[in-house]
Amino acid sequence: NLGKSLAQGRFIVQPKDLRQQQIHELMVDYKDNDTDEDKNFHTLSKDIVEYAKQGITSVYLLGALERDNGVIYAENSTRIQEVQRLNISPLSITDRSCPKRMLGGERGCSILVEEAKRIG
Repeated sequence: NLGKSLAQGRFIVQPKDLRQQQIHELMVDYKDNDTDEDKNFHTLSKDIVEYAKQGITSVYLLGALERDNGVIYAENSTRIQEVQRLNISPLSITDRSCPKRMLGGERGCSILVEEAKRIG
């Protein structure tokens, strides 16, 4: 039944006041065009306080969905298996319904969203 399935593909819904927004687009676990293994939803929730101080009103996250990076994580973000996957694109999404587990999964993403709401 098509009406009950999740939407697939890329959908970007913009708010009505988009022209008044200052949007910052960032790759969640990248810094200076290189992988930053210390970056995750938890560290990003601290970073958005600084973004807000700089006048940034919206953050668009790239690489926040589950992807095939060769590492398999349990739901609690524990590394359970690793397969060598060189040169895999950070945008090779495997599950559009799940925040990337290696970044903190649903729990970490929820904390990030709550912090963003708190800041306004």
